[in-house]
Amino acid sequence: MIKSKLKLLHLLFFLIIAFLIQSCSGSKGTENQTGAPSDSVYVFDQPVSTPTKKKTPVEKKVDNPPSKSQFFIVQIGAFTTNERANEFADSARKVLRYKIDISYSNSVNLYVVQIVPPFATKAEAEIIRNELWKNEMFRDAWILTVIK
Repeated sequence: MIKSKLKLLHLLFFLIIAFLIQSCSGSKGTENQTGAPSDSVYVFDQPVSTPTKKKTPVEKKVDNPPSKSQFFIVQIGAFTTNERANEFADSARKVLRYKIDISYSNSVNLYVVQIVPPFATKAEAEIIRNELWKNEMFRDAWILTVIK
């Protein structure tokens, strides 16, 4: 009698554990909030866009539509401290012929090291970024697209 109750408890325990494991795991694997796998590589060259539902077009008459300007920044580093950002920028200035600026980015909470002024076209920024990639010191350079 005790053995049958013990077997029943073991079976019940196994079923509960199996149910918990099944309910906690997703069928698509680990994903972050955007639906991308958690080990995905992030590319900063493209502005992030979210898919939108198709809507029926509605004509709106606007006298002066707001104009958006777009420019491209070649960023060569991002650091947690201003001191490290300045050290890197000083080293970069010795090697590069471009003007370099350091600023604090509230959106990423980092000190960013960028080539200034920004570029009007992505093609111009890509030429500079590709040139920088030839130097091991700047293998992590990337392009930020800014829309204002």
